[in-house]
Amino acid sequence: MVWIDIAKAYGIIAIVLGHIIINGPVAHFLYWWHIPIFFIISGIFLKPLRSRQAWIQFLKKRVVFELYRVCSSWYTAHLALYSDSS
Repeated sequence: MVWIDIAKAYGIIAIVLGHIIINGPVAHFLYWWHIPIFFIISGIFLKPLRSRQAWIQFLKKRVVFELYRVCSSWYTAHLALYSDSS
């Protein structure tokens, strides 16, 4: 599936260019599709979950873990930046 790799490469290049070129018609054009292409590609490889147990396992494994990871990282960064060291 070479076309998937090519589509991902276009998406990566578009995101990099979107961060480099801030204003203008090229930036406006890139913002129309550079993020949606990743949603489309990820949707192609999405495995459908058919049972309630599969959804619970998915939520525990992916959502709860990622939420914990992000919140703990945010809390650690907040403590490091704003702790009163007097």
